[in-house]
Amino acid sequence: MKITCTGRKVNLKDAFIQRVETKLAKLDKFFSDSAEANVTVTVEKDWQTVEVTVKDKGFTSRAEKSADRMEDAFDAAVDLLTRRIVKNRKRLENRVYQPAVEEFALAAHEAEPEEAYSIIREKRFSCKPSTCLLYTSDAADDLLCVDLGGRRIIKKKKQEKKKNINMSEK
Repeated sequence: MKITCTGRKVNLKDAFIQRVETKLAKLDKFFSDSAEANVTVTVEKDWQTVEVTVKDKGFTSRAEKSADRMEDAFDAAVDLLTRRIVKNRKRLENRVYQPAVEEFALAAHEAEPEEAYSIIREKRFSCKPSTCLLYTSDAADDLLCVDLGGRRIIKKKKQEKKKNINMSEK
């Protein structure tokens, strides 16, 4: 990975540049050798802002953090950038390894001609549509019989309610 460090309104120390190279070297496993990383440090009054941008084959990831010290801001920006990259790791792996897989498949396809397939037997099945209807409701309870699609009629016995009237005189 090619790393470029830029300082705006500040001169970057060699120790900070070494720290940048060490931290960003851990991200090499996610990117190809042609990846570029830009680190920009800007000083404004009491705050120091660090921007880290990584570009590789159409993929760009950027993180920006501010703190009192540029080392703290850089650590926070790298942590944020690492979380984003790990979150999108599958997509990154596909971009890096997909061209190699396509080349391998193309070479294998050219080596062996594909066989032509012919249909030997064809089977067809006829199925009757079957329905199962279970009908229960308060309206059906009031009727003497319920028609289930014209196929079966269920007859209900009429239940008589007996009223017990007790009259007592006092």
